[in-house]
Amino acid sequence: MGSTSGLCNAISPLSNVLPASQNESLSLSTFPWDPDSEPTHGCEGLVFTGPLSPADIAVLRQQVKALEGAFLQYKKVELFPHGRDVGQKVFKSAGFQKPFQEAQQVCAQAGGQLPSPRSEAENHALQQLVDIENKGAAFLSMTLSKVEGKFTYPGGAPLVYTNWSPGEPNNYGGNQYCVEMYTTGKWNDVPCEVTRLVICEF
Repeated sequence: MGSTSGLCNAISPLSNVLPASQNESLSLSTFPWDPDSEPTHGCEGLVFTGPLSPADIAVLRQQVKALEGAFLQYKKVELFPHGRDVGQKVFKSAGFQKPFQEAQQVCAQAGGQLPSPRSEAENHALQQLVDIENKGAAFLSMTLSKVEGKFTYPGGAPLVYTNWSPGEPNNYGGNQYCVEMYTTGKWNDVPCEVTRLVICEF
């Protein structure tokens, strides 16, 4: 039972701190449980009715590893000061400004990406965050495809929702390949070299 107890000791603190959506990845339903059994120390709430096979233990170790990875990402996200959630998305502000490429790197290192609002509700949630931060416009993830001449999501997919300001995008000066969101929620195309508020989508 030593191996099982060790796994429970690793699982318990993770399952207590992770949000419900992350915690669901700790799926032990494939193993027999008896809620009336005497709990193993460190396994309160996770009571086995019989010994685990090496294959069961291997599965548990994989799940613990996945949870540890999710927990590390969760801690990175929590370093961002302000946020808004809508549906399955969470928008978090880094609280500082960067050029587009550096902003992308900030979000990627935290396990996210620059925002891609795909509905009015998502756009509104993001607009509220931009407004509260009071640091001006924020970068969005979309960029101008030089091949198609249209703005696309990362990976090249076409936009399913837009909220351009009147007369935009206009590619003024011929170098406006990135997109910013004003505090009003409206979009504008800008050069990627300008610095804008960094907000990440998770």
